[in-house]
Amino acid sequence: MAQDLFETHYFWKTAPVEAFSAFVKTEDYLKLSRRTTSREKEDETSRPLRDSSAQVYIHMFSRFARWMARENLDVFSITAAHLRAFLEYRESEEGKPPRALTSSIRVRYLRMLERVFAHLQLQPNPARHAAFDVYRTPAAGRDKPKAVLSPAQHAEFMRALPSAPPLVEEDMDNPSWKRRRDRAMLAMMLGAGLKVSEVIGIRTASVGVMDTTGSIPVTITPRSVGGSAKHHETQLRPFAAREVTAWIAERKMRNIPGELLFPASLQGGLLNKATVYRYVKETLARAGIDVHRKGGRTLRNSFAVRELESGGSVELVGQFLGHKKRKSTEKYLLQKPGTTLPD
Repeated sequence: MAQDLFETHYFWKTAPVEAFSAFVKTEDYLKLSRRTTSREKEDETSRPLRDSSAQVYIHMFSRFARWMARENLDVFSITAAHLRAFLEYRESEEGKPPRALTSSIRVRYLRMLERVFAHLQLQPNPARHAAFDVYRTPAAGRDKPKAVLSPAQHAEFMRALPSAPPLVEEDMDNPSWKRRRDRAMLAMMLGAGLKVSEVIGIRTASVGVMDTTGSIPVTITPRSVGGSAKHHETQLRPFAAREVTAWIAERKMRNIPGELLFPASLQGGLLNKATVYRYVKETLARAGIDVHRKGGRTLRNSFAVRELESGGSVELVGQFLGHKKRKSTEKYLLQKPGTTLPD
């Protein structure tokens, strides 16, 4: 049967395994898994999926199709709740006792199904939403857990930013400028997902113009972190933008020399990383937030999970974070705010 025949909704509904078997061998399937940036060529081609890999995916989808038939469902009626139920389903194979799916297999299923639903243009994508309720069990005796703030803790953190009086032009010598700088810096870390090394080295020119949603593009360059990061762009979200724009205006008014957005002194200079870690720890303490890790990484983790839960794709959030590999971002799909997960 011709491949394009299986591109119709009718065949995805009535013959899902055959439809998927045709789809998994197409360039469209590869494109949906490919991370594309503005610096990549639009006509770039990927290596064809190996036949052995395609057969593995077909086997996996067949299992999903059997479950759908058992539940009287089809690909167009699937919800995130259905997918969570499927991932908990234990199917016996060839007389073997039923076994639960491992965390890594669950992730593979969700990645595969996310592509299917994206191809069928189903919005919201149920596989993406189901991912937030999939949990990984930490291996005993390995890896310290990473912390992620809940939405309520986000708000508490912002309320606990260093207290600072408003800027008064007649009182430019008041040392309270440092606290306003620190408020903006901490807000940017939580609101844009910057690492400590990135936020202390970011340049004023790296902050763009606010868009109609209230977000501000922020560019991270290798130069700003001593060549140890890839060039990428993130978004400073509206809840944190006011602190940053206020500081940018004050910095300009003070005519601070150099390019650093958050200088160590009024003469410029780079802040010490340990100082920033201390600021984060102190703010978490003022907010009454007790997490295993009290450094900048917790704020970055929280940004990543918040973006994914807001509907951002793994590829997009990976670009915001400057990740080189998709799997670095996928681990956040297994994270629930207010909990911990192994690094």
